[in-house]
Amino acid sequence: MLSPASQLTSHRILTTSAILAVTFIILLTLYNPRDATAASNGSLVQLSGDKPTSDATISTPGNEQETGKITADNASPSAIAETSAVDVAMSSATAVPNEPRRAFVAFLEAHTGTNRGDEAQGMTTEDEDDYFVATRVLGYQLMHQPETRSNTSIPFIVVASSEVSQSKRARLEKDGAKVVVVDSISDPEWLDTKRQYQGVMTKLRVFQQTEYEKMLYMDADMFIARRLDAIFEDESTRIQRPKKDVDNKNEAAPLPSSFMLAGQAQQTDRVHKYPPDPSLEWMCSGFMVFKPSQAIFEYYTSIMERENSFDPNFPDQNLLNYAHRWDGPMPWTNVYYKWTSTYPSIKEYAMGAAALHEKYWMDVNRVEAEGQNIIGDMWLKVRSDMEAFYREDNG
Repeated sequence: MLSPASQLTSHRILTTSAILAVTFIILLTLYNPRDATAASNGSLVQLSGDKPTSDATISTPGNEQETGKITADNASPSAIAETSAVDVAMSSATAVPNEPRRAFVAFLEAHTGTNRGDEAQGMTTEDEDDYFVATRVLGYQLMHQPETRSNTSIPFIVVASSEVSQSKRARLEKDGAKVVVVDSISDPEWLDTKRQYQGVMTKLRVFQQTEYEKMLYMDADMFIARRLDAIFEDESTRIQRPKKDVDNKNEAAPLPSSFMLAGQAQQTDRVHKYPPDPSLEWMCSGFMVFKPSQAIFEYYTSIMERENSFDPNFPDQNLLNYAHRWDGPMPWTNVYYKWTSTYPSIKEYAMGAAALHEKYWMDVNRVEAEGQNIIGDMWLKVRSDMEAFYREDNG
């Protein structure tokens, strides 16, 4: 018979074993076999930066809720396996000058809908302008938040329509962003743009920022979970030359001498596969790495002027997908899947997705069944941290 001390030790061992068993079951629930082999153009690229953590409740369809600490390390056995040579190489980009000309960029338009009925951004105060606030939150994550800020001096650029108020521009500059004011691009008569997308074609002016070699464009409604510096080293972001053997006679403007556009396919349902299906051809224009050039900007605007050249329902996105269609002269390429996710669930966060694309300030997007409410709470916490940071900085 065991002594009381031995019995206590045995009990602790059994309890620890039980906890490990439950943890393993949760890992199996989150594990996707494709996670270990997903690649961009056949070359695996891992994320850099610190691992995200959050005390949260995991809720997946058909399973009871499990409460525990979610981290990129315990989400998937394959994610742990990938933290070898590639991950170390990506993380080694420590604080050095931004020698290759690279930048993060967002777009701010004065009259884009705020998702508060028909009210326009230009009619709201700064605190009520959802996209302006989201742009500030994005900038805080990229420039100041310790876990996600650039560690290679990559600047944050905001391309702003000239109709954005001076006070908003000044606030963004005080936050640390570089604001580039541009003239708006008017929609051609044939482009019957929905109200929520009016003015969005001015976003094409991000491609005119030619002082940079590569830029990562992000819509303002992003929660950044991992540092993004290393995305510019992704296999998919290699600068290419257009294909010469593809018919391009419909376009008035000539092709640029070189190009690069890399992104991820647009998810259309809130419940979807992750990693996404690499055969999906419709790229999401809310997260894309590109090579700026005046020639490609003129190529895009020539397509825009040609009547019915693309579906106007999602104007900028469909224009870019036409210009960079896979059977065309300048096909877009898939970035490594962990860089981003649209309509993300808590599973994608736990698997290590770096940029989670959703309007988390809207209750309708905080779906409990998919754990989106958890990510939404984290975004709100970052917003609170941003406001406190700038108050302390005499903002």
